Amino acid sequence: MPFYAIAAMSENRVIGNHGKIPWHLPEDFRWFKHKTMGGTLIMGRKTFESIGKPLPGRDTVVLTRKPQEQLSETAFIPHQSFVSYVHKNPDIDYWICGGAQIYEQLLNGCAALYLTRVKGTAEGDVKMPLFEDKFKLHQVLHETDKFQVELWRNNNYKILFQEKWPDFSKQITASSPGPPRATKVIYCLYHSQDWKML
Repeated sequence: MPFYAIAAMSENRVIGNHGKIPWHLPEDFRWFKHKTMGGTLIMGRKTFESIGKPLPGRDTVVLTRKPQEQLSETAFIPHQSFVSYVHKNPDIDYWICGGAQIYEQLLNGCAALYLTRVKGTAEGDVKMPLFEDKFKLHQVLHETDKFQVELWRNNNYKILFQEKWPDFSKQITASSPGPPRATKVIYCLYHSQDWKML
């Protein structure tokens, strides 16, 4: 089952500041949409709440330590059910999207990390955990005066392809044919050791 991570960080490893992204890069937003469209996003509760709504064309699994009765949302399954769901749906692309604790716990299980490296330093209270000892830079996909997008390969996985930067003049839609599918938000209780089951 394919697991990938996607993130953006500044040169001083900042990825967030008080629940906000401390930069505005429309091209990087388009890149994130292009890569994750039609897949399933996996993120922590605080990250999801900072976004404020489900992203169209993608299901979202929200990992939380809150018990079910504390959640106002009705879409809730226990973590073990999510593990079962992953095994029953091995052809879905799963995208780890943060925050820092989620990256720290799940990055090692990802085949690749798509990293937007924002040029310059940024002020923030959330930083990207170290990953460079477990990943190798495979390709620089795109570079501007403000950022560059890098593909990092997990040392335990092989990536043989060279990826091309997309043409954003074309409309981005969900990959599955037919009418747009309903977007689901699934809350899962989790413990870091449970991810060894995947």
